[in-house]
Amino acid sequence: YWAVMMLVPAPGGVAGDLSPEGNLGAWLDRTLMNGHLWRPRWDPEGLLSTIPAIATTLLGILAGLLLRTDRPSAQKASLLALGGVAGILIGYAWHVVFPINKNLWTSSYAVFTAGAAALSLAACFWIIDVKGWKRGTRPLVILGVNAITLFVASGLLVKTLNLIRVAGP
Repeated sequence: YWAVMMLVPAPGGVAGDLSPEGNLGAWLDRTLMNGHLWRPRWDPEGLLSTIPAIATTLLGILAGLLLRTDRPSAQKASLLALGGVAGILIGYAWHVVFPINKNLWTSSYAVFTAGAAALSLAACFWIIDVKGWKRGTRPLVILGVNAITLFVASGLLVKTLNLIRVAGP
């Protein structure tokens, strides 16, 4: 993804142009999905940015696989924290040549945010599972068990609130 975005120019453009109008991903989306984009000329969830989005998902799967191992809980938390710090440092270092950019879902963004998520998960895992501090976590368990329901409900809430019109200053 990095090589394609930085080394391959969009037709009529220049290599390495990461602007909404000039990047190869936006050109590809306009060419294949014109009229079906989130914004008129670009989409932050375009076809090409699916590659690093899949990488982010795979890093989450790796974290889940680690949590399912027979390793001691403290070791799991330590490995998650180590991976998180490594992801943050790698993403930040990569930022020098490929900026952390959510709208393009750059590789540096994917690694940086996966690192931050792993570090957050390590902290929660350490506090809740290793130290046993479970007080007040029941609402989080309910939300986690019903994540898809919560996602659908949040979309319905936004659509419902958009139906309410407020007039005046």
